[in-house]
Parts: sequence; structure tokens; C-alpha cells
Amino acid sequence: MTQEDNFIKAYELHAANLREAVSVNKAVVFDALAAANITSVTVEFDGEGASGGIEYVSASCGDTRIELPAGSVPCHRAHFGDDVSVPTQQTLREAVEGLCYDCLDQEHGGWENNDGAFGTFTFNVAARTIELEFNGRYTDVSVSTHEF
Repeated sequence: MTQEDNFIKAYELHAANLREAVSVNKAVVFDALAAANITSVTVEFDGEGASGGIEYVSASCGDTRIELPAGSVPCHRAHFGDDVSVPTQQTLREAVEGLCYDCLDQEHGGWENNDGAFGTFTFNVAARTIELEFNGRYTDVSVSTHEF
């Protein structure tokens, strides 16, 4: 097996572990949010030049902004190179942020590189859905050639 084949196999395993972690963590996060009477969560991210991160997390009960509760929830983390996702305990805020990072990795791996990207996750607790508004940045070049 070539080095490229090994990498492809490792990447496919990571992608499968990531899908599993997102599925498990999504259920855990929504259960915890519902138990805390939270109706929505908004998470904003931004990054470029090989770095980036979560900039803002806000939870609401209806129109009233509230804090995420303290305490921990059981989550899974998918690390590249591991055979399976790893169980861990995290605060609800860490679990929300981790879920967002995993969704970004799953759908837009490398989102923070080069010109980067920014966007917003919106968690609708009643519908148990996460909407991602993703804004990828890119550099555009306009080329003209002239002969006189």
C-alpha cells in the first residue's frame, strides 16, 4: 500500500468517525439545551491565514438571552489518526463549540486557511436542527493582455 493509499484510508476513517461524533454530539447537545429551556443558540466563527475560531456564543429562551448552564455532558471527539471517536466529558459550551467545529470540518475542512471564512450557526432546539450560514472568502484576479 502506498503512502497516498494510507492517507486516503486514514482520511476516510476520520470522516466516518467525524460523522458519528456529529450525530452523537448533536443529540446530546439538543437534549441538554432542551432540559435547560433554551430555545435557540447562535454561534459565530471567523478565520483566515491558517487560524480561526469561535467568536461568539449566545443562548436564548424565546427573546430572552440566557447563559448556558454549568455542568458537563458526555461527548465524542474524532481525532485524525484514531480508529474510533473518543468519549469525553465537556461543558455544554465546549460541546456546542466542538459540534460547530466538527460540522465545519465535515462540510468545509480547511475553512480557516488562506482567505478563510466566517459565518453563523443557528441551533433551533424545538426542531433539533443546526443551520450553517457559511461565507467563504477568496481572492479574485482579473487578467488583461494587450498587444499594440
